[in-house]
Amino acid sequence: MIFETSKDLLFVVIAFCILWVTIFVCWILYYMIMTAKRVNDTVKATKDKIDKIGELIELLKTKINEGASYVGAMVEGVIKLSEYFKGREDDKKTTPRQARGRENHENKKSRKILVKKEK
Repeated sequence: MIFETSKDLLFVVIAFCILWVTIFVCWILYYMIMTAKRVNDTVKATKDKIDKIGELIELLKTKINEGASYVGAMVEGVIKLSEYFKGREDDKKTTPRQARGRENHENKKSRKILVKKEK
């Protein structure tokens, strides 16, 4: 027989238990290391995305600063365009007779102002 005493059986059982505890510890260590690796990859990916967002913000900031010098000219152009189209709209609304009447009315006003200045 393999086991001559109960002490031999005890040593075999203890060795078998140590083997299973070692396998269990290795399995736990493997999963802990893989979890740490995944966390590291996630943090790295998040950092890269935040860096890209920072670069985008810097790019937008420079574009806005460079474009700010053109805002005044653009506003002036829009004002002139709106005045031009408003004048065209007024011309379309009036008939030739109304336009002559308006001119006569403006001429009368200017004559009155000239008469008042002469006095």
